[in-house]
Amino acid sequence: MKYLAILLACLSIASFSSTAQDTEAEASKHSSAKAENQYKALNLLEQLQLFQYAQDYRNKCVRPSESFYYALGVLEKKISDEGAQPSSEDIRGIVTSVIDKIQAVKGKSKIERPELEFASSSKVLSGLEVISERCVEQTLNYFKDLSDKYAALSEGKEFPSDTSALRAYLEAKSRLLLRSYSIETNEYRLHPDTDIFTLDGYTEFMFRVYQFMVASNALMAEPELKQELREELMSSFQQIKEARKKIEKDFGVFNGLQLVFKLAKDKEGKPVDFSADFKTQKEAINEYVDIFYPFIEEINAQVESPEVDLNKVAQLMLRLDNLLTLHERRVSKVRVEVTKTLDAMITQAK
Repeated sequence: MKYLAILLACLSIASFSSTAQDTEAEASKHSSAKAENQYKALNLLEQLQLFQYAQDYRNKCVRPSESFYYALGVLEKKISDEGAQPSSEDIRGIVTSVIDKIQAVKGKSKIERPELEFASSSKVLSGLEVISERCVEQTLNYFKDLSDKYAALSEGKEFPSDTSALRAYLEAKSRLLLRSYSIETNEYRLHPDTDIFTLDGYTEFMFRVYQFMVASNALMAEPELKQELREELMSSFQQIKEARKKIEKDFGVFNGLQLVFKLAKDKEGKPVDFSADFKTQKEAINEYVDIFYPFIEEINAQVESPEVDLNKVAQLMLRLDNLLTLHERRVSKVRVEVTKTLDAMITQAK
């Protein structure tokens, strides 16, 4: 029953969910005539196509589990309002509905690659398709495993304690998102004249988060914590902390650019100010990140402790998966808004 408790622990949170120089130096640099060429290189449609391409792969595997966590949230509210306890049949019904959604996803055609000049090789992009299908398959296996376990529970049997299906699901899902954020980050950095116009710090941060998820998941497969696993996870945690700072630097660059544009337009008698937009967007991204970041810190604390409680790590991983799943939809909307604000700013600056 302890694994049932682990899953139900997710209920309480189911409803939550570029490298840059100093701002002044960047603002000065990009206020020069050189910036005009970069404005021409920035194409809003292409920026959104690149983002959407990576996001479509994430959504294909994230949405089924998003449906699961959302349904758990609805069930929690019903239980809270009525003072009842969830039955194994209640949760099994939710799992079955998710299985139907995954089966539908499996039947869909491949995600169409946009007509862009990708910096990544065809082999790298094709690898994304392969790992995406594996993610869908392992997600389906995981929910089928859950359905079988709740069926056993509803028949009065002990809830099976095997977590292999959970580990395979987290592994496949984390590696898909790791790969998609890696490609997106590299495209923004390697594609000509686009790096400062994107949330490069955010994409690297998420790349590091899923790198951390892969390392954390490896712990659950080990009866004893090996030193190399401990070091890998602790190193991954440090990389997350460093990448977290880059989110702030991105917006420092954006605000530096908009200040230059504002001053130029003020002299022309055409006042323009995008600082409020960037402030709202930065606050939204930080809010979403700050919801799941404490779980990353807690997993790392477990690893640093003399004795690791693998059941605790499994529970934290499930809750982190919950929050990251809901995070994908929310932050994707903000990222589109950032891109649109940058495009509007540059259009007015011409």
